[in-house]
Amino acid sequence: MNVLFVSETRFSNAPYRDSSTRLRCYTMAEALHAAGHLADVTTLDTLQLANLSRYDVVCVQQPTASRKLLSVLERCQKLAIRTVADVDKLEFDPRLAEQSHKRQVSGVSVSAIRSAFMRQNLALKHFDEVCAATDELALARREQAPNQCVYVAPNALSNYWLMCHDHLSIEPLKIKRAGFFSDSRGLSADFSVAAPALAQYLAASSNHELFIVGPLSIDDDQFPVSQVVRGAWVDHMDLPASLTHCYVNLAPHQNNRINYAQPHTKFIEAAAFGVPTISSPTAELENHQVPGLFIAENQEQWLEHLNALSDKQFYQHCQQSLFNYAREHCTANNSVQTLIGQWSATHESNNNETTTRLSAASQ
Repeated sequence: MNVLFVSETRFSNAPYRDSSTRLRCYTMAEALHAAGHLADVTTLDTLQLANLSRYDVVCVQQPTASRKLLSVLERCQKLAIRTVADVDKLEFDPRLAEQSHKRQVSGVSVSAIRSAFMRQNLALKHFDEVCAATDELALARREQAPNQCVYVAPNALSNYWLMCHDHLSIEPLKIKRAGFFSDSRGLSADFSVAAPALAQYLAASSNHELFIVGPLSIDDDQFPVSQVVRGAWVDHMDLPASLTHCYVNLAPHQNNRINYAQPHTKFIEAAAFGVPTISSPTAELENHQVPGLFIAENQEQWLEHLNALSDKQFYQHCQQSLFNYAREHCTANNSVQTLIGQWSATHESNNNETTTRLSAASQ
């Protein structure tokens, strides 16, 4: 089976920098290769229509309606290539535009966000199938298009990424550092969900720190400068080294449908290195049952979970449980089985059609 993953990322020179492209394209392609299939990754801007004929499946990540995309889909239809739209964000329902964190980015209006959501909604209609990163995303798409084939392949960990960091060991930390990692702007409102509890946590001991990676603005009066550490942006390959210096990983966000549908990426990446996670509720996280994953719905629960990790034996139990759980349940080798099962039928059908045509021509 030959698969082409197509990204619309703005990082055309280094598409791997885009987290969605990395997880939904490169990581899945790596797992398909390991399973004996051919899988390539490209960007929509650089894609040449003449090269499409070698593929059985073309999967476009987070597609947006455009002239180039329409040309690609038309070409695929002529060549009987299965087209799949891959979504990992709930950005295809214009009614939810006001819930987007992009509203907090200067100069981005609700109408602009709504227009972007509408373009994605329009694009999805032209695909044979939709692959969603979470059950909640799949549910949202099925509500819009009951007759469209929709299935779920969760975000997963790259085995190569894990292998590159096998040398990192789970060790006790002297400083109890709570880490907040972000590669997006406009997350101040999400962070504020846990801010009061975090302020109390820092005030309880000078041994507690807040580690921030990403463009997040915080109130200096609320968080003592001496207990806040700012980290520079790190490449994904260097992320584990930063994670292992954290006592706990933080994933707060506002309570709305867009956030509730988001993937479990922050959790599985931290779990892979034995770092506990405290998160606001999401549908996908509620499906995981493992010590070291905590769901906080209010300030009291945020503080309760932060304090619970102070128990040394319990913390070590969480570390080892998370480490084992991530490697057993959260690798791309598991997640990609859905794609193989769904797409292999197309490959076999195409082979049968080719055999039939060759047999007819020989008679």
